[in-house]
Amino acid sequence: MSLTVDLGGMDSTGITGIAYNRLKAHLGMAGGRTRILDPIQQVALVEDSVLERIGADVKPVAQEPTTWRPDQLPDGSPCELPALWRPVRQPDGSQAVSDDEGIIRAVMPAGSTKPATTPSWVISPCTCLRPASFCGDLNNS
Repeated sequence: MSLTVDLGGMDSTGITGIAYNRLKAHLGMAGGRTRILDPIQQVALVEDSVLERIGADVKPVAQEPTTWRPDQLPDGSPCELPALWRPVRQPDGSQAVSDDEGIIRAVMPAGSTKPATTPSWVISPCTCLRPASFCGDLNNS
């Protein structure tokens, strides 16, 4: 009997950016990119070299943004975010993302490091939240 190894094949098997950077360090893998495919959950896009190293059986089929920008994760480690994901720091230290009409739709509290069991972004209910508005022009969209 064999088990399937899946790291990042879909959101529910993904890994946060902070954990991903720590995994690469633990594996002795320098370089590469930590691209945050889902900024709200801070889910990283797992690189092929990491998938090969851990013997993964599953590869993601993800719609990636066409442009990325350098940034930092809450622990200060480097990452790249979709170019159009631009949270604005609030006076209390939190970060907020607004829709096209200026209405705040997501807030990350100050000091949050996105614990795996607790979401760090608080989403405001709405039907107008379009991922492409925040994450950029997606390939094949």
